[in-house]
Amino acid sequence: MKFLSAITLFLLSVCLNVNAQVAVTAVPFLEIRPDAQTNMNAGALVALPSDYNAAFYYNPAQLGNFGASKNFSYQFHPNGNNWLPDLNDNPRLYNSSLAAGYKFNDVPLSIGVGVMNTRFDYGEIQYSDPNNPMPDSTYNPVENYQLYSIGLRYDFGIWVSIGYSFKKIDSDLGLYQAKVDANDFGIQIGYPFSINSFKAEASIGYALQNDGDFIQYDASGRPDPLPRKSIFGYGLSLAYEDIIAGNSMELVKIDWAVDAKDLRIDVHGNSVSYNKKPGIIPMLDNVFLSKSDDDIEISQGFRLHILEGFTAGLGRYYGPGYRKAVNTSGVSLSAKPILKLLFSKNEHPVIRSVANHLDFSYSWSTYSVNETDHPLTGSSFHQFSISVYGF
Repeated sequence: MKFLSAITLFLLSVCLNVNAQVAVTAVPFLEIRPDAQTNMNAGALVALPSDYNAAFYYNPAQLGNFGASKNFSYQFHPNGNNWLPDLNDNPRLYNSSLAAGYKFNDVPLSIGVGVMNTRFDYGEIQYSDPNNPMPDSTYNPVENYQLYSIGLRYDFGIWVSIGYSFKKIDSDLGLYQAKVDANDFGIQIGYPFSINSFKAEASIGYALQNDGDFIQYDASGRPDPLPRKSIFGYGLSLAYEDIIAGNSMELVKIDWAVDAKDLRIDVHGNSVSYNKKPGIIPMLDNVFLSKSDDDIEISQGFRLHILEGFTAGLGRYYGPGYRKAVNTSGVSLSAKPILKLLFSKNEHPVIRSVANHLDFSYSWSTYSVNETDHPLTGSSFHQFSISVYGF
């Protein structure tokens, strides 16, 4: 009995690595970027501060940044996202997330909490006996995780944000089912400064992802490790701010980020174990010069923001197991500047409150690889979100 080739293709493509090390890890769907906003810059968000709803997937410390600028946000994908579109089984990724935050008035402290639910639907899979050409059975394998996170940020000239996530993982591959829990930890440190109307910020960040036990599908078989990763990165941003129609707005902003990821798993023949030592990633070569090697995967991302309402992003990730870099791109449109410019001074209190505290956005992103018939090419995300800020 065996999985159809779609499962194998999924594991090779979605693991985002196909080298021997990654091949030993289970539940590779944990590594799929969950949404359009964060995918457009290749998910380089371990260090770059963000108030995006789903940024805590990359580093739970991001929820401290969320609390510093927003009070509530909910995002969803109405019909899921088409993953590996050339496969007949039509696997789909479903994700929704909710975050809430608060910035204290008397102390320079912000707090955020987040909940995310991600489900990967493999589509219809056939199991067959090699000696019998007729399918024995068909069913629908599904894997999912729930992520519960909290983050705190403290500002004192520089700012420091820390966070923690608890992850519940449920894998149903048909013949075998398994459950396991995991933890994420993260920290970010940033230094913002301004010169007249120009604002800039430099930040560094670290995250440990999927720290947990092995997952056991078959009591008589060998358990498999989770994709436990140590990630270090940096982010840079520059913005120009001015007053438009009585509203202080960022007219234009650019940011750049690099993350270096190290799989913390040791393989010795048939023996596989977690490497519990802190992942020491060479700063100059792997992080600042963005050089990958046999152990380190690199993610790079650039974004352009205009009038706080339009964002375009480009990114790529590459490293061990890739024949060529995987490219990402996307755009995001927000109603925030339109509402502020047209209605923030409206005499009606309800309209004025909506204009100053409510935002609606739509985001889209996609993958591409400069390689003929690569299965990731054409995989895309569509996402809607609603946010409340300013309280």
